Amino acid sequence: MKLPTLFSNSKNIKLSDSENLFILDSLSTMLSSGIPIIEALNSIEEDTNSKNTKQVVRTINQEISSGKSLSESFGRFPESFDPVFLSIVKSGEASGKLDSVLQSASKNLKKNIETKGNIKSALLYPAIIVSILFLVGFLVFGYSLPKVAKVFFDLHLKLPTYSTMVLKTSLWFGDNKITIIIVFACIVVSIYFFLKIKKVKKLLFGALFSLPIISNIVRLKDFSSFTQTTGLLLNAGVPIINAFEISKNVVVSEKLRNDLTRVITQLTEGSSLSKSMKIASKSFPSLLRRVVSVGEESGKLDQSLADISDYYEHKFTEVIKNLTVIIEPVLIIFMAVLVALVLVSVILPIYQGIGTINRQ
Repeated sequence: MKLPTLFSNSKNIKLSDSENLFILDSLSTMLSSGIPIIEALNSIEEDTNSKNTKQVVRTINQEISSGKSLSESFGRFPESFDPVFLSIVKSGEASGKLDSVLQSASKNLKKNIETKGNIKSALLYPAIIVSILFLVGFLVFGYSLPKVAKVFFDLHLKLPTYSTMVLKTSLWFGDNKITIIIVFACIVVSIYFFLKIKKVKKLLFGALFSLPIISNIVRLKDFSSFTQTTGLLLNAGVPIINAFEISKNVVVSEKLRNDLTRVITQLTEGSSLSKSMKIASKSFPSLLRRVVSVGEESGKLDQSLADISDYYEHKFTEVIKNLTVIIEPVLIIFMAVLVALVLVSVILPIYQGIGTINRQ
């Protein structure tokens, strides 16, 4: 039987973080107030202005009305709701704490949105500087310098080697700027499609993550994501081994992922989490192991993981901000040097030309 259009394309819908947050916030609030889930979903559909959110909520509502669970209904939208979230919802349904579980997922999403916002804010200024640099460079070498170069070469002035090189480069750039734009666009598109190939992506990112500064940033983010996700899953009632199986997929570093697999093996053999982590001490620092040990002893491992996640998230944001503080003046100096070199290449021939005229 052919499914309606509403259902056939549902899995391709990808909600934004803000749209997801609206659904989670609204649903957890209404369920906590005792409003039945069908009425809560009807209310969300009525309140939202987003067409995608309306379609997602309407489909979920219809799925639940047909006898499906909420986790199964969310599962119709894999592009919008990841396996971590689905596991949390499923556990919340099993434990009868769906409202509190959704509330925790909502807080987690808010934290992620805030972190993304901090990263975007930190990288905004360098991105603007680099964009301006490319734009000014293109305009200067594509339009301004070629005109100046033609004047100098028509006068048959004896130019310094550096000036000759820059001016000839500008002439070539000006004559081929359309071709350069097309080639650049092709390179960007090729890189985009190459990154879709898993082996190529793995190779490139592996090389990138091996750089000292980048590897430290990735490490901090992996620790934050892993501990945050595991803590959330444990709080929702997911068994620790299942929680680790799910959480290891949120980390970027392949080495850390492999070490997490080793930890899972140790856990299945009956070892404690802190002892399992000690086997791969290079991947799991002493601070993390000690916090985990205290959490295990107190029976509040989920809370301990949430606390250490906040610590790593703060360190990650701090490193990003410090890095941009260093990058900003470097970019400004680079721009100043570039402008100075271009000006020198133009000013020297002008002075030389004036001197030749005066001698004549």
